[in-house]
Amino acid sequence: MKVCSKCKNVKNEDQFRKDPRYAKGLFCWCWECSRAYSRSPKKLALDRARRKEQFADPAFRAAYNEKQRLEYLTPKGKRRRKNEMYRRKYGITLEFFESEEKKQKGCCKLCGRKRRLVVDHDHKTGRYRGIICGLCNVALGRIESVPNFISKIQEYLK
Repeated sequence: MKVCSKCKNVKNEDQFRKDPRYAKGLFCWCWECSRAYSRSPKKLALDRARRKEQFADPAFRAAYNEKQRLEYLTPKGKRRRKNEMYRRKYGITLEFFESEEKKQKGCCKLCGRKRRLVVDHDHKTGRYRGIICGLCNVALGRIESVPNFISKIQEYLK
């Protein structure tokens, strides 16, 4: 048990983040108080002011931009960003995508052609459905979003 120095409540030790600089290796504020402070307008204003002051220095800005450029332009950086995007948007990893692509031998599940494959997902739920080519993905999205799209196409082609 530990007392939070912000709210003065006695809480379990698992409700404090680890920080070796403090007694017992735990931060002095509980998770709730820490979260509330980090989202407070006062803290956000301080962070904005500090950032603005840093970026006012041309040397800092140039060094920051160079670091970002180097991080994003390397193959490792590109791969890391793509993996993060797949995890955030579709709930899969880049390794899983590549293994699925290998299983399909680079061919689309729908049309069977060898094209650049993309992740297909349900736009309502965000759930991953599979890996198909870009053209099939666009067609599938159109079919889902426009009611009676297939019947409209058939009528148009007559």
